[in-house]
Amino acid sequence: MTHTTILGTRHPRWLALLAAALAVAALTSCGDMFEFQLDAIPSSTMELDQHVVDLMVGDRYVIPRHVAPDSTSNASIFWMSDDREVVELRADTLIAVGEGSAMVTAITVSSQLEDSCLVNVWPRWYIRQTDYLYDTVIYADITLRGASVPDNIFVGAFIDDQLRGVAEPHVAQGIRYFALRIWSPYSYGEHVTLRLYDASRATMVRLPGDFVLDGEAHGTLSALYPLHFMPAE
Repeated sequence: MTHTTILGTRHPRWLALLAAALAVAALTSCGDMFEFQLDAIPSSTMELDQHVVDLMVGDRYVIPRHVAPDSTSNASIFWMSDDREVVELRADTLIAVGEGSAMVTAITVSSQLEDSCLVNVWPRWYIRQTDYLYDTVIYADITLRGASVPDNIFVGAFIDDQLRGVAEPHVAQGIRYFALRIWSPYSYGEHVTLRLYDASRATMVRLPGDFVLDGEAHGTLSALYPLHFMPAE
């Protein structure tokens, strides 16, 4: 007859399985299952691609960022806004809710690394033409980084930080151009600066220099006035 040795060097397979089951039961006796992650790789660096962001009220944006190494086990990021009346967050999406500035901070879950970005929120561009008596119009070729701008990129004219005009896209005789009509209470003399708003990159780009209103039209379909924006890199 064959006998099974219990207390000795030989252990039957069922005894090993029983021991494993008892160990799992002990770990879960308090109602929580412990989760073990072997060879976890923490993040060593985290950096936001932008440290200044410009948005208009109502716009949304996800700040690009880079977490290294690429093999990081948990690349999740926790986001905070220091003024939720200016910027709210839905997961990693910034929502511009009110005019002003707020500091947004990103913190990695795995290593608590952090980086911050200043978010400036501007009012939507709208001008009441009935408030002014005179205008100067520019028929322009507008480019950004050397490429023609799409219709969802806006160019505004400002005098002392007050919006006085917004460029509107048109097509005539097969030529695409922008008509920028700048309004003023005076027939000439005010100094104008131009800004370009790119919602897809959350940037506000200023055109270097300014020009003086003179009440005349500038540019034609055959010779459009060049407005070439080149943001600082």
